[in-house]
Amino acid sequence: GDGTLLDNLAMLGTSGLSLGRTHSIDDMPVLIAGSACGRLVNGIHYRGAGQENVGKAVLSVARAVGALIPSFGVDEALTTDGLSAIEA
Repeated sequence: GDGTLLDNLAMLGTSGLSLGRTHSIDDMPVLIAGSACGRLVNGIHYRGAGQENVGKAVLSVARAVGALIPSFGVDEALTTDGLSAIEA
């Protein structure tokens, strides 16, 4: 296709926690590479306010690559909304 490999894919990477010693998930880092054919915004650093659900970013990436899923997560981590700041 047109563009580079990163123009045509989206890859999400995370450690699953923010501080290994305490297994904290506060301020958990997530890296998203690629724009999924223009469906994701490139070149930004987004930092959530307070206790924002990181599952929103996962749901946005999943939908950007074509997954037709209504929600992501379970119990108090369940979200039906993506992260609009990264959606093009």
